[in-house]
Amino acid sequence: VVSTAREVLLGGMPADVDVVLLDTPPSVGLWLNAALSASDACVFVTEPESFSTNGVNQILESVEHIKRNFNPGLQLAGIVVNK
Repeated sequence: VVSTAREVLLGGMPADVDVVLLDTPPSVGLWLNAALSASDACVFVTEPESFSTNGVNQILESVEHIKRNFNPGLQLAGIVVNK
């Protein structure tokens, strides 16, 4: 399922669309993995708290997993710290 997310998204994308934002629930799982597999780049929003730091580490591990196995072109565009 995850490996075909990029093909499904790009196959139905009109030629005049430059940017698509995929907002997923704040957890590591199927929705995040599918969104990362379909993306060129990702940006994550987090809070400046220790619990959030652990979550960022898990997300970064997910990004690396998706890059290795499904989407080698995926780039981390940034992490926004917000409260």
